[in-house]
Amino acid sequence: MRETLARDIVQEHIRCKQRPQSNTEHAVRAGRLLLVIRAILGHDWSDWLRTNTTVPAETADNYIDLARRWPRRGKAKLAAMPFLTALQLLRG
Repeated sequence: MRETLARDIVQEHIRCKQRPQSNTEHAVRAGRLLLVIRAILGHDWSDWLRTNTTVPAETADNYIDLARRWPRRGKAKLAAMPFLTALQLLRG
C-alpha cells in the first residue's frame, strides 16, 4: 500500500509540474494522498516522504493545506488556476 501511495503521489506531483497554469486538481489529489500516508505513519511521515518520493517537504505541506481547504462546492473556478494561487485565495 505504501508503495502504491508513493507512486500515486509522485504521479500527481509530476502532473502539477507539467500543467503549471491549471494544476490545482492534481495538487488536491496529491494532498489527499499525503494525508492518508501521514495518518498511517504519524510522525515518521516526513522521513518516508524524503525517502520514497520526489516531492519537496514545503510542496507537500502546500498540497496538504490545499486538500484540507478545498471546498465541496464552487471549485470549478479554483480548479482552473495554478494551485498556489488557489491556495492563497482559500487562505484568505
